[in-house]
Order: sequence, then structure tokens, then C-alpha cells
Amino acid sequence: MRDKLAKIFKKNFNTNLDKIDSISMKNTEKWDSFTHINLILEIEEKFKLKRIKPENIAKLTSFKKCFEYLNKSSKLQK
Repeated sequence: MRDKLAKIFKKNFNTNLDKIDSISMKNTEKWDSFTHINLILEIEEKFKLKRIKPENIAKLTSFKKCFEYLNKSSKLQK
């Protein structure tokens, strides 16, 4: 799961995988509202999520938070 998410971040933000854990909306110039929506849509598609709720979308502002959200979601679906 982590590798799959890292590839999505690498594609969207054109960053090295060794820096992936530190990526956040605050420290990534390319991360604007448009990129954020594209990121969320790609996460939904690649991880086959029905729809991420708007209140959760607003909280997914870093690689770490996205990974934690996906971890939690996968446990809830089991």
C-alpha cells in the first residue's frame, strides 16, 4: 500500500521517493487546491475507494496523513 501511494505522490509532485515521507501541503510548492483534488481522485481510483468524504479530504494534507487514512480505511473494510 505504501509503495502504491508513494508512486502516486511521485507522479503528482515530481519528487524523489526518498523524500516522500516529508511531503506535505505546507512544504510542497506544487501542492495547490487543483493538485490536491487530482491527488484525492487518483487515490480513490487506485485504491478503489467509493468516495472520500469532504471533511476527510481537507485533512489529507501530507503523505503521512494519506497513508494513515488508507491504513485506517483498509482495516474498516475488512
